[in-house]
Amino acid sequence: MGKPKKEITAFLDASVLVAAALSPSGGSFRILNESLLHGFGFVTSPHAFGESERVLIRKYPDRVVELHHLAVFLNMVLDTSEKFAAQFTEIINVKDVPILAAAVEAGVDVLITLDREHFLNNQLLKDKLPALEILTPGDFIQKYFL
Repeated sequence: MGKPKKEITAFLDASVLVAAALSPSGGSFRILNESLLHGFGFVTSPHAFGESERVLIRKYPDRVVELHHLAVFLNMVLDTSEKFAAQFTEIINVKDVPILAAAVEAGVDVLITLDREHFLNNQLLKDKLPALEILTPGDFIQKYFL
């Protein structure tokens, strides 16, 4: 597959941000660290960033600083209005609606997540939003880095 022909924009959900902050040798960190080399733009929302920050404060308080260091690789998109987000309540868990809505409204090519239950294995989501590619960090690396 190699390098993409156009710049790919990807939305990173909270699970990926947490994983990147916890493991500098993992795929989540790698995609951020190598993003400029491969011509990718990564975005997240205040909701996703805040969620990852809360998880780290609660479970791994010493790693919060790592999350803040990773923020230099991210562009922040706006959280969506409740009215816009409401259209997704039938296709994804209510807790994940703000993530999906922000990714869709931002017009990203890919949503990168580690959430298999609500995103990666959600056939209804794939059927309703076929243009939004949903990948794990490892799948993203396989498709776009190699």
